[in-house]
Amino acid sequence: MYKKQLLKLLFCPLLLLISIAALAQQVSVTGKVTDQNGDPIPGVNITVKGTSRGTNSGINGNYSITVNGNDILTFFEHRV
Repeated sequence: MYKKQLLKLLFCPLLLLISIAALAQQVSVTGKVTDQNGDPIPGVNITVKGTSRGTNSGINGNYSITVNGNDILTFFEHRV
């Protein structure tokens, strides 16, 4: 009986660590910012909400940014 309890005590923290590691994985998000006509919009700021991490869309509207699984991206276009 003692061995079963010990195994449970060791297994639970291990499962928790594996779960945390799975949630913290980063992915690369790529895309293209376009207007209603499908034309690319260069220079759009793409940031991870609540952070200072971000990027800008290129001359062809393309962007790439590394995010965590639950991050939210915000887009801001500078108009002159």
